[in-house]
Amino acid sequence: IKQFMDIFSLPEMSLLSCVNEYFLKNNIDYEPVHLYKDVKDSIRDVHIKGIMYSAIEADIEKYICYAEQTRAVLAKLADHGKKMFLITNSPSSFVDKG
Repeated sequence: IKQFMDIFSLPEMSLLSCVNEYFLKNNIDYEPVHLYKDVKDSIRDVHIKGIMYSAIEADIEKYICYAEQTRAVLAKLADHGKKMFLITNSPSSFVDKG
């Protein structure tokens, strides 16, 4: 059983839910295990092949909100000598653009 326990799971759950609802509303027969595998494989592919990163980089303002409060908090921490680090599964070339 797959556990959806982190913020990265929210889009995956949403996609599974939407496709499941579409199939049910349109009386399309399907096997839930195949739906899950197809969604999981698709998400993996857009990450590994860089498709997602390219789409976001092409229109970065659409996908990234720069919050002044966040910027202020990070600046205050840095000004007070606090060390910070970023945990991500994205490549550094992508992170540097945002």
